This record gives sequence, structure tokens and C-alpha cells, in this order.
Amino acid sequence: MALAAMTAACVPFGASSETRTTSSSRAAAPWTASWGAAVQPAHADPSEPEGNWSESGFGEETLRQVVRLSVGGPKLRVRLSNAYGTRPLKIAGATVARSDGGAKARPGTLLPLTFGGSPATTVPVGKDITTDEVPLPTTHREELVVSLRFAAPTGRATVHRFTTATSYRAPGDHLWSTASESFDRSATPPGTT
Repeated sequence: MALAAMTAACVPFGASSETRTTSSSRAAAPWTASWGAAVQPAHADPSEPEGNWSESGFGEETLRQVVRLSVGGPKLRVRLSNAYGTRPLKIAGATVARSDGGAKARPGTLLPLTFGGSPATTVPVGKDITTDEVPLPTTHREELVVSLRFAAPTGRATVHRFTTATSYRAPGDHLWSTASESFDRSATPPGTT
């Protein structure tokens, strides 16, 4: 289950830093959506005896999600959604890295995600927010890990119910952890091992 619904976008390789519009004014190179999840409201699922993460939301912890890009590029940014949240979503920090399998981040690749230059942000109820661009060259079909740090309870979470990737969570601040041991809980999609 993808719990903070995200979309990753890359500037394709070969795109110029500027393109001309029909009015001859200059505009930034277009971004290409490379990974996404349809957003849905939190839900109760009787097949999950302990409930699911969307119902309870998050507290003093770090959420790590694995995303597989469809296309790569020289830089990326991530869009986060609070479309169905019941309160403003306070993000205390965020990182992105190349995946090293499971909850592991490849050493030497962890980079901060910022929001208008700030490491923290608040996503209003019913809104989305996009990170600043990150100079992380990626390849087609590469897996990344995106980590979000919550320092306060989030309430019910915007979710994507039918994911095929496992998500991980750890108590406290583990944004900069490359190991998987701290991520002591996982949500694995049904039918996967």
C-alpha cells in the first residue's frame, strides 16, 4: 500500500534547459511523469486483522516507499498528495536515494528533498505539493526509495490501495539511514512475497 501517494517526474535526457513556446517567450524544459499512484481515501479492510496504515496514519516515525521509474533523466522531483487527509500533513523532512533492495538505500546516493529551499513543509488538506528538483541522474526502470519524516500525528492518510511495492516504516528519524534494520514494519501487497 502506498501511503503518502506520490508521483515522481524526471526531465528526460536530451531535453534542453529551455524550450520556446509559441509566443516566443522562454519556458523551462517539460517534466515527464515517471511514476505515479492514484490517490484514494483511507479505508477499513476486514482482511487486515491489525487494520491498515491509512486508517491510523503516522506519528513520530519515518515512512520509506519504493518507486520504480518508467523513464530516467538527469534530475527529478516528487509530488506528494494530501488529497484525502483530514488535517494538514506536516512533513519534517524527506530524502530520495537509489534503492539497494527492500528498505535499503544505496550508500552515497541519499539526497535531501526540499520544498522552496526548506527541508520541512506542510501540505494543506485536499492539496498536493511538489519538491524542488534534485540532481539525481536516473535510468529507465530504476528503483528509488523516497523517505518521509513525520514528527507529529498525521491523522488518516491519503492512500493507493492496489500497489505492487512494499512500504516500510521506522520509529523516529531514519531519513539518512541506508540500512533496513530500523524499518521494523512493512506493508506488503497481497499475493507478493
